[in-house]
Amino acid sequence: MKKLTTIFAPLAIVLITALFALACRNEQRNPDGQSITPIHNVSMKTQDSEFSPITFKTGLDNSKYLYNEAGHVGYYYAETKAMQFTAKGETRSPLNISLVIDRSGSMGGDKLKHAKLAAQYVIDQLSAEDYVSIVQYDDAVEVVATSNRVGDKQLLKRKIDAIHEGGSTNLGGGMVEGYKQVKSTYRSGSVNRVLLLSDGLVNVGITSSEELQRIAKNQNLENGITLSTFGLGLDYNEDLMTNLAEYGSGNYYFIRTPEEISSIFQKELNGLLNVVAQNAALTIDLPEGLSLVKVFGYTYVQSGNRITVNFRDIFSGETKAVLLRFAVKSNASHHNIAATLTYNDATTTDNPGRKVEATDVLSLASSVEEFSQAISASIKSQVVLFESNETLEEAMREVDAGNYDVARKRTEENAAYLRDNEAYVATSEELQVQMESNAAYQSQISHVEVMNEADRKLMQKSSKVANYDSRKKR
Repeated sequence: MKKLTTIFAPLAIVLITALFALACRNEQRNPDGQSITPIHNVSMKTQDSEFSPITFKTGLDNSKYLYNEAGHVGYYYAETKAMQFTAKGETRSPLNISLVIDRSGSMGGDKLKHAKLAAQYVIDQLSAEDYVSIVQYDDAVEVVATSNRVGDKQLLKRKIDAIHEGGSTNLGGGMVEGYKQVKSTYRSGSVNRVLLLSDGLVNVGITSSEELQRIAKNQNLENGITLSTFGLGLDYNEDLMTNLAEYGSGNYYFIRTPEEISSIFQKELNGLLNVVAQNAALTIDLPEGLSLVKVFGYTYVQSGNRITVNFRDIFSGETKAVLLRFAVKSNASHHNIAATLTYNDATTTDNPGRKVEATDVLSLASSVEEFSQAISASIKSQVVLFESNETLEEAMREVDAGNYDVARKRTEENAAYLRDNEAYVATSEELQVQMESNAAYQSQISHVEVMNEADRKLMQKSSKVANYDSRKKR
């Protein structure tokens, strides 16, 4: 990819002038009102220690604010990053997983063949300390192997090999049975997860997306069981599969061809076998003077002014990032934002609990100059990334709804927003990828009306998973 490597002096003057004009109007804008801000070296605070496997960073896009009656809008960013870790022997967290395999009629042929090979690969990687169950579903649900310690691998693989295609798609029934199996052998300190594969639309059993998402959310919050979803081909509901993984604190994957099933299952399993932190949760306490407008990056639970994000398992080298947009309600001299990250350290045999705390202060600026000098370039880049990502997601939803002109307008607005923030784009590989993704989608939907159904489905699924991977920093 090509990077912008030079920011000319005239552009810098324009940027600074734009900021001062913006500040004089007492407003700070997002993609709905594009603006340019200069880059300053105000960094995020890093909260870690020599024994911590997790680096925790927090900060504000601007630690100062210019108050007005309409309310100042600001951003708060929190990021966790796990160290590179290869688990060996007793340092590997045991797995308690359920393989839930779609065997509906549309899975016949290469799809089911490669799905079974992937499941057999998973069995080969497990040890006697792990628990596994196998569930198959079409219009009916059948437990191929109840959850138990991994013993006779050849027997398990023969049972997988005997799975054959059937009828309709009772995804909800298969998912619920997978949860039931994991719960029956649930162990604290283990990675308790359901791996759900499907290639079709839900048409039997629980068909409500909202109800399926509620089940995934409750299993995560109440029982500590997570869910990863694998969508195969072009005929499944990618929004449902993404949301199930979101509420289930797991991962979503788009598998374009049957041949990719094994490699993508291998990717997920590699993460599960090298977990750095378990039961990870981020809490952010906003003061009374601030009100939450939006949370980017992850699903959350709000209780009063406390926002909680359950990360659950954090894999080796994985980054998890959350961005909050807030509004200032009261003209106080300062507002303290407190964040706490709690988790169990899975890199040690006793899995001890850890807690990392951080406090960031938003203060009332005494002048426009003080405000302009308090901008954090690193966090402002994240603001541009998440806002642009959300706008592109909105464009994709408009295409799903058939509102093609609206979708094209959103991508045009997004392109303008990224150009207006090119000073940040120039120094961020993430933003350059986001700009390229928006440009590619903009080009594709220029002729979406004449696309055949298969091409449109492929465009949507490919674009959505790329946007998903961007905000998940995968």
